Amino acid sequence: VKETKPASGWTEGDFRRWCSMKLGDGAGPVFWCIQGDLFEYPSGKLLAKVEGIDVARCVTEEDGDVCHQLSRKLFVFRHPVTGTVMKQFDGKPVTHIQYPYQHVTYRRNADGGPVTTEVAMGAGKALTRMAGNAVEVRRIDGGAKACFTCPVFLDLDTDQGRYEAYENYDYFDDRDSDGDTNRRTHRCVWTRFGPAAPMTEEGVLHALAWRVDRGSVSTWSARRRRGRTRRGIWTRSSGFSGRSRRRRSGCEWLAPGHLVKY
Repeated sequence: VKETKPASGWTEGDFRRWCSMKLGDGAGPVFWCIQGDLFEYPSGKLLAKVEGIDVARCVTEEDGDVCHQLSRKLFVFRHPVTGTVMKQFDGKPVTHIQYPYQHVTYRRNADGGPVTTEVAMGAGKALTRMAGNAVEVRRIDGGAKACFTCPVFLDLDTDQGRYEAYENYDYFDDRDSDGDTNRRTHRCVWTRFGPAAPMTEEGVLHALAWRVDRGSVSTWSARRRRGRTRRGIWTRSSGFSGRSRRRRSGCEWLAPGHLVKY
């Protein structure tokens, strides 16, 4: 019996589609490659090119209404003209941004309301938890396509002071609803407004992400690797274990300029 879809709200099929598109089927990790631009606000001056990789795995609970994203991410800033990885900006050091361990829980509401999220990052004193953001679904072309919108409002106390930023992610799944798994049709548009130290206290980031298979990401990441990063850890998703959740990340998770992504 074909599922009847309401005019709005989430169905079980929408939730399965979201988890599969964003995180895969759980058999192995999926890879999202990210490229974008960082602008000064309100002048619009291009400050840096942004490039990164997001590696994630899906773990779905038995009832099918909860799925877990286990992921790690790495971003670098590139000079807007030369394309080289930036080490300094106006004499101040610029470092890459890394999220070695991140756990996001997505929960489907039985009444068809927005999918809710719970995020945990870091460990020990660096452990940060966030909740309250939601994911909305929009069906396009009678359901053959879908857009999943994830607005993120950040207003947090950190060891470096108050951290405020806004981000929005629009994930586009162009698969046929009957199961075409052409991963090249998966896209995400990422927009962010907030600090990006040391480049600017108020900046706008606009980026495009696309999902690729393992072979493609190996070639892409090998071509783009720079500095001290270790290829092994950044081409595997984080594990779902107490040990991995407790392990110290060694980075400042929400320091000014760090980007929050799920």
